[in-house]
Amino acid sequence: MRAIDPDNIPNVWRGIAGNARARAPVVPTGYAALDDALAGGWPTGELIELLTQHDGIGELGLLLPLMRALKQECSENIVLWINVPHELKAVALIQHGIEPASHWYARNLNDRDAAYCIEAGVRSRACAMIVGWLPRTSTTQLRRIKLGCAETRTICVLFRPNAVRACPSPAGLRAALATHDSHLRIEVFKQRALQPRVVDVSLQPSSDRAHVL
Repeated sequence: MRAIDPDNIPNVWRGIAGNARARAPVVPTGYAALDDALAGGWPTGELIELLTQHDGIGELGLLLPLMRALKQECSENIVLWINVPHELKAVALIQHGIEPASHWYARNLNDRDAAYCIEAGVRSRACAMIVGWLPRTSTTQLRRIKLGCAETRTICVLFRPNAVRACPSPAGLRAALATHDSHLRIEVFKQRALQPRVVDVSLQPSSDRAHVL
């Protein structure tokens, strides 16, 4: 009987492994320490959960380099924001090198409608990225979003409360965010084929730039 090489079988969870073939393509985060922790950057075609204690700790600054990189790859695709806690500021986006016309958002949706919009955006193939705030949803719904990401190679980032950390999630990457001195501390406690890591990154905005929210 011929031996089977597990590395040649697609979509198989390999646990902790150093083989690059176990990892999806990545987009650099814009932060060297975080790139090192994530073996190169944010995984594409993946559901990513970022857990926070509250809004406004610099969590959006973490994603701005990713948004710029994705738009450079395909300028026609939109970035979809679902249930943004505050109104987006077009001037701030422009100051960060992001064209606001390609950013669409919906607010004040209930959890069910928000989850539906996120899944629809993921499966539409029209979005470079989906960013959503989804405090309550089912594992089944998260799995549907994850499968959509894998099918369309879309990155979906969900901001969720720290309280859901102990809940099961199919997200391929989960990290808890917290302020630490003047830095944002990122505790990556789940990622495919890599060990958990904790890194600090500086997100101090330039004095002449406005906040996105």
